[in-house]
Amino acid sequence: MTSETRVWYAAYGSNLNRQRLMAYLQGGPIPGGAGSQSGCRDSEPPRRESALWTSRGRLFCGWSERWQGAVAFLGPPDGAGVWLRLYDVSWEQFQDITAQENGLAAGEWSLDASFLNRNGDLPGAAPGWYDTVVHLGDHLGQPALCFTTSQSAILESPGEPSEAYMRHILGWSPHV
Repeated sequence: MTSETRVWYAAYGSNLNRQRLMAYLQGGPIPGGAGSQSGCRDSEPPRRESALWTSRGRLFCGWSERWQGAVAFLGPPDGAGVWLRLYDVSWEQFQDITAQENGLAAGEWSLDASFLNRNGDLPGAAPGWYDTVVHLGDHLGQPALCFTTSQSAILESPGEPSEAYMRHILGWSPHV
């Protein structure tokens, strides 16, 4: 895999909001949340966007100081499913977004690119809450990837998301 390898970053939580994703890519304040992000080593915006339906559910668990409430995680298939917003980013950018979501700076975490050749979950791949990298299959010729948690302490702590957090999630529709 080269630095030009493209993947779909599949967002299901606050990164459904494109402006929020841009804070991860380009650095700066996080719209609607406290703090700022360092940005990716490559700050290029997504080349294109798409949507993907998954049978996996969205869970709200844990407590985020940034959002003052529970945050979203992708769970197992639940019969209801969820729409994902896909962003066409480089493999390096996906790794940098994952690092930042786990409290690290861009470039402080990497995953062997052989992961792109398999489907399914890879628990414990990243340090932090979002420790599990998920390969959802291919979409329009590129791997669709996201991250979630495998940590039972988080999953066993369902909670209510804040109003600000939900505005980021509910402000996007795959049908717009």
